[in-house]
Amino acid sequence: MQNYYKKKYSVINASRTDSGTIKNKKYYFFKTDVSKEKEVKSLFDFINNKFWKIDLLVNNAGFGRFGKLADTKTKDFDVYLM
Repeated sequence: MQNYYKKKYSVINASRTDSGTIKNKKYYFFKTDVSKEKEVKSLFDFINNKFWKIDLLVNNAGFGRFGKLADTKTKDFDVYLM
């Protein structure tokens, strides 16, 4: 991320948790669970109010269900296809 700071970019960590290890005035943590529409809308309101635009977006969000495939119910797959 140091390259982004050197290029004067701000970095927003939009995730459920923050490690708290990054100390930089251009780093922002915004608690966001991307499975919750209201939280995503709040994130974009924050971005629009503070920065007006996004220059670069990296999406590393994901989720999964863990267990044996043989034990998985058909309805469990609906979550992945929404």
